[in-house]
Amino acid sequence: MRVRVRASAGRVRWESGKRKRFRPGGNAENGDGRSRAMFPAPPGELRSRNPADAVGVSHPNPRTTAMWNSPRQTPAGGKRYSPTEISALLEPLGLLLDALRASRPPEVVTEPILQRMEAAELILAAHEVFQALLEETPVPAGGHPGYQEALIAELLDQCCGLVELELAAGPGGPDVARRSAWRSYAALCGACDDAGRRTYPLIERLELIYEDPEVHLCPLLTAEVWQAMLLGESGSVAAEFLWDYDWRTEDFLEKRPATHAWMVAESVGSDLDLVHQLPRTPTPEQLAEARRHLRRLARAHARASR
Repeated sequence: MRVRVRASAGRVRWESGKRKRFRPGGNAENGDGRSRAMFPAPPGELRSRNPADAVGVSHPNPRTTAMWNSPRQTPAGGKRYSPTEISALLEPLGLLLDALRASRPPEVVTEPILQRMEAAELILAAHEVFQALLEETPVPAGGHPGYQEALIAELLDQCCGLVELELAAGPGGPDVARRSAWRSYAALCGACDDAGRRTYPLIERLELIYEDPEVHLCPLLTAEVWQAMLLGESGSVAAEFLWDYDWRTEDFLEKRPATHAWMVAESVGSDLDLVHQLPRTPTPEQLAEARRHLRRLARAHARASR
């Protein structure tokens, strides 16, 4: 496993030789020089969406169920999480905020849709996501926009990078990222067998002692196992929050005419207006409040992880 950490002037980024990275896709301009959707609506078709519904933070919609719309929630609807359940998302949050003070998103994050944002927009997006996970926040009409799902994928990927760095440091080194990742995995991904025992199918073959307070330090939990636990397609922390990864379709769709791109997207049930939109640009007051909210979360998580 090749793991590198690069840090300079407040920039922090993790790279691993085994975790797939996605190349930034092209941008479509909306007339003011800002990227808003990857493709315009095809000629003759008008697609409108209430920006307030798309943001889903400050405009409650009584027709929708509140909080994050998890694919594991039955019936489908909003789900509230505890800080323990989202420990893996909170772990890299403080570092992300520090990095965005001095660097632009393309130098800090790897998801292409997030790289197209300004730092203020990325901070607002994080604010929206954690509100949707922890508070009474309406699910946007049509579901969560792609940038919100991409941010969850990004934070889990960065948490996985921190776990890999701890593994590379060897025994006796820091373990806070592994502890946070294990808390999320244990809280979200277990299942009860017929005897009422908590089991974890993804790692059942490892025969771990789950009650051991230091189970996250077990050498059987290799980098590859942690990647499956955090980022795997099923039975993972990512699978708890994400329905799909259609915000990553830029590479494929940007090479096709706009009308064809819309036809392809609709054939697989993907709404490009929702998938590829970016958040609104916050006012200075909104940005300050978003920063305060995220800092409070990051500090509370750091205290709980000691």
